[in-house]
Amino acid sequence: MLEFIAPLGGYIAQYIPEISIAFIACFLVMLGNDINRLVRKLMIRQPFILRTVAFILLNAFGYGLLIVKASPYLASWLRSLDSEILILTILIAFFTYRHLGTKKSSCLEPLCLRKEFELYCQ
Repeated sequence: MLEFIAPLGGYIAQYIPEISIAFIACFLVMLGNDINRLVRKLMIRQPFILRTVAFILLNAFGYGLLIVKASPYLASWLRSLDSEILILTILIAFFTYRHLGTKKSSCLEPLCLRKEFELYCQ
């Protein structure tokens, strides 16, 4: 099994920067609604304009800045792993993201019963 995994890890190593960006982007997609909800609760007593500016800054610049600044750290950590461990880490992380994303989206199932939302539920 290691004879197969080791060369695959060497091949994937050249894509570590893209993989680290994908990890962080997936993480933000999963937690984005929760983060936005927290910011909304913190800003509820502020004027509408200030809330709108905070929302735009968080979504347009905050998440992008987090991806740009955090991905090199994650990439350097991934580069420090052996090729076998790298492959296993990538697979486990994406399967975990998939599992958590599916678990989170299951709360949308009642919407899928409505005709106008069927496009989003396939």
